[in-house]
Amino acid sequence: MNKKFSLDALNHFTGSDEIFQHWISQMCYTEGVRYLANETDSYWLIDEIAFVILPRLLKENKGWFYSIELSVNSNQSAVITISDGNDSIYLKHRINWTDFPILEEPVKFYLCDLGSYYCLMLPSEY
Repeated sequence: MNKKFSLDALNHFTGSDEIFQHWISQMCYTEGVRYLANETDSYWLIDEIAFVILPRLLKENKGWFYSIELSVNSNQSAVITISDGNDSIYLKHRINWTDFPILEEPVKFYLCDLGSYYCLMLPSEY
C-alpha cells in the first residue's frame, strides 16, 4: 500500500452513533474503527483482533477493558500489544508483514466488554 494516512484524521471521532457487528465474531466496532479500516484497507486488522486476539484474551484474561496498540516497523512487520491500559501487558501478537501505512506512533484502540459482546473503538470514542 502506498497510501499515506495520518492519525489526525481520527481526531473528529468522539462517541459513535452507529455500531457495526463483526460478521462472525462476538465483537462489534465503531464508526472510527470502520473509517480507519476503510481508509487504510485494513479490515484484516479487525479480523485479526476478532479471530485471534479476542478468543485468546477471553481464554487467558477475562477482563472488561483492554488497551490495544498496533505498532508498524520500518520493515513492514508489526506488533499488536494488548494491555490493561497501564503497566500490565497481557500479550504481544507479532505480524510478519503488513501493508498498513507506517506511522510515526502506534495506533491505539480500546476493546470493552458491553455485556453480550466486545466493542472495538478508538480512545476518543470511549
